[in-house]
Amino acid sequence: MDKSNKNIIEAGITPAEFDDLFAGDFPMEAYLSEFPSQAHRYGHLSDLASARGDSELAAYFFKKSGLPQRRDWCD
Repeated sequence: MDKSNKNIIEAGITPAEFDDLFAGDFPMEAYLSEFPSQAHRYGHLSDLASARGDSELAAYFFKKSGLPQRRDWCD
């Protein structure tokens, strides 16, 4: 995945990865209208990079998103 990609669809997401990330909530075609915020798209790219096992790229996209850190309270 190229770090210059700003759009989850441009990142080469496969239909299966899209379904895994969004659990069938909406079709891939509706993605940009559902998530017009670039911050959320960067957050999704971070999730995708994480799912692909690239923690460095996941951290890069998450930092670009400006979204607050998530905490996992599960032990």
